[in-house]
Amino acid sequence: LAELSKGYSKPELGIELGELAEAGHGGILAYLTASCDNLGEALIRFERFQSLLYGSEAKVVTEGENIVIRWHPEVEPTLGTQLSDEVLIIGLACFINHVIGQKVTMPHVSFIHSKPDYYQAYGPHLGNNLRFDCTTLSVEFPKHYLTLPINNSEPTLKNILDQQAEVLLQDRSFPQYESSTASKNKTNNDLKDFNQRVKSELRHCIT
Repeated sequence: LAELSKGYSKPELGIELGELAEAGHGGILAYLTASCDNLGEALIRFERFQSLLYGSEAKVVTEGENIVIRWHPEVEPTLGTQLSDEVLIIGLACFINHVIGQKVTMPHVSFIHSKPDYYQAYGPHLGNNLRFDCTTLSVEFPKHYLTLPINNSEPTLKNILDQQAEVLLQDRSFPQYESSTASKNKTNNDLKDFNQRVKSELRHCIT
């Protein structure tokens, strides 16, 4: 993203990329959350597996009447991290709008970077309660959103993706256990089999 921003000088690039978010861009995590029964169930999976997508671990907490997803930065904020944060938060909002079939309302969204000149362009997706120069990246949802049903939920696909996401998460946590050729071959074969099963399910579960 940092390299892309150097060659494409439009300030709102992060917003535009976030608006294009689809399940395929979020990999296994997006397909898994889209197959859940409701937003609360999806949020549980998001907290557990989102490091497969973004790298930094998210913490989900309850504050008053809201659910807060919070990321602590692992590196010093730069133009690249600002762009990735915009893509993440705008993309998350657009993706949720898509899977529940309605526009979400966010009580507050906090960014680590300073307020950009184009901050008003965040409004259509994130609302007007925006904070900048914060110590964490965070987004809030009303607690009652947790019961909102997800369109095209698919329990069978969810179970398959749950298992594979857990495998991928463990592989990232313990790479030293994947050093042998036999283990690598087994993992590759499992992934090929998994991909075929997912493609079959996706043909009639997720558009």
